[in-house]
Amino acid sequence: MTKDETKLLLQLVAVNEIINNKTTNAINNELKKKAWQNLANDFNSSIATVPRTAAQLRLKWENLKKSARKHCANTRNGLIKTGRDEDCFPPDGILDKVASLLGITRQGRRNTSSNLLLQCNRLPAAKRKHKMQEELCKARIYRDNALAEYLKAKKKKLDLENNEKEILIAKLKLEIENARLENLILRGDSK
Repeated sequence: MTKDETKLLLQLVAVNEIINNKTTNAINNELKKKAWQNLANDFNSSIATVPRTAAQLRLKWENLKKSARKHCANTRNGLIKTGRDEDCFPPDGILDKVASLLGITRQGRRNTSSNLLLQCNRLPAAKRKHKMQEELCKARIYRDNALAEYLKAKKKKLDLENNEKEILIAKLKLEIENARLENLILRGDSK
């Protein structure tokens, strides 16, 4: 991939939150598949070179994540070995962007919820409150989307079970009607 293609991939991944969601269940995996397919469509519509498949883009993203982690680890190890606050490795804009998307800093800390609290505590009270409300809203949206997908799947299952029961009832009604007709025929023959 060219550097421009890689930058476009990073932009598309950055705006798509479901791709970096670490939850792995059937619903989220299906959402991720659809997100990668949509991302591939957006990518191919923006680039005039060779079209890329969703699998190729996903593999490139996985390789970029590995490279970014390795780059940050090498930088961190260089800082530890030299004891200086300067980089032993030259900065790489693309890998730094990937690391920021993953929440990895050059000091090796991830932006977990506890780190988010530390970051938020450095903000003024109004911004801190807004940031926490924003994170809470995002969590609610993820939960609500997962619940909606679960309920859709459950409704579909119940509808199928209902259809099976209706078919069984219709079959039993036909058998009863058939038995009644046979009974009438037998009564008619005996007279």
